[in-house]
Amino acid sequence: MFRGKTRWMTTVLILEIFIFMAGPVHAAETGEQIFARICKVCHTIGQGKLVGPDLAGVSKRYDPEWIIPFVQSSQTVIKSGDAVAVARFEEFNKLIMPDNPVSRSEVLSIIAYIETTAGDPMSGDEVRPTPLDTATDDDLALGGSLFQGTTRLAGGGPACNTCHHVHQKGIMGGGILAKDLTKVVTRMGAPGVQAILGSPPFPVMQQAYTNHDLTEDEIFALTAFLQKLDQDQEKETYSTYGAQIFSMGTFGAMLLMVLYAMIWMKRKKKRVYGAIHDRQIKST
Repeated sequence: MFRGKTRWMTTVLILEIFIFMAGPVHAAETGEQIFARICKVCHTIGQGKLVGPDLAGVSKRYDPEWIIPFVQSSQTVIKSGDAVAVARFEEFNKLIMPDNPVSRSEVLSIIAYIETTAGDPMSGDEVRPTPLDTATDDDLALGGSLFQGTTRLAGGGPACNTCHHVHQKGIMGGGILAKDLTKVVTRMGAPGVQAILGSPPFPVMQQAYTNHDLTEDEIFALTAFLQKLDQDQEKETYSTYGAQIFSMGTFGAMLLMVLYAMIWMKRKKKRVYGAIHDRQIKST
């Protein structure tokens, strides 16, 4: 029995040594690979603003020792009152950059990759073609139906209005779990919306669309729909449905009161045992 226990402990010890010597399962990623995984969806290098700022020359504008904690947890730096972080947060419409579980060395490798990839960032004045520039009425209709879920996404993911809401006549109101997307193109730009739909950086979206990726045609149609919606808001008159819901509720309450009154008029007006009681009195 003792020998069996010793043999088992020796086997475990050998396995532990093997695992320790083998090191991590995944090989270390390069700066380019890490950038593609966590940064590319919201940032470009020398191609202009996307969801966040163009990162070309970022190490010339900011101290790497400031960049490292900001990349790891931007909200922690912002909440600390850092003036630069707060200013950037305000500049980009208070859009929260998700925390990134990356080490100091990994952030430095991202910075090194950025430094060797491009020079100065674009001025932001360049005109970029957007889906709405070439979208047809069918594309816009498809985008609206995909948003509402009347047309299923090819990958089987949830419809946008499961979590988001927009204001437009004829479009069913959606959820409130996430932001209202009525003016999302103003906040993020059409390229930013496309980037997020193609590779969601937000944890809830990542969970919802894991193995349920949108197709390029779906991304195009949804972005064109949201861009048209955003563009039309100045001339669009819409209802929040609050007044309609209140009116319908009031009408329903009044109808119920009338029905209750009619039922009440047909109620029994005598005691249940009144007739029996009267007969007993007469017989005595």
